[in-house]
Amino acid sequence: MGKQSEEPNTKKQQGDLGWVTRGDERVPGELREALFHVLDTGGTIPETGRMVGPVRLASGCALLWVSERRASPAWEEMSERVHEELRRRFMADLMPLESVELLIPNE
Repeated sequence: MGKQSEEPNTKKQQGDLGWVTRGDERVPGELREALFHVLDTGGTIPETGRMVGPVRLASGCALLWVSERRASPAWEEMSERVHEELRRRFMADLMPLESVELLIPNE
């Protein structure tokens, strides 16, 4: 089955968005809402996949082909991911990249 996209951000991947999470900023909010509406309302995704849409976007409209759902990670892995994300946010708030000056010693 061919994948197509005229949207500049997804055209390079031939329309393949890969794994999508609720907070995934690289995917338009309208697409995330449509996708997770199916899951939140008890919809199922068969092994062969399921079409979602059409979804109206500012740049046109989209049809999604949803294939599989990734299992939730184990507690240890999730705990590590949350810790890494909180640390990243803390560092970004405390020390924004534009305020950091890299000093390289003379050799």
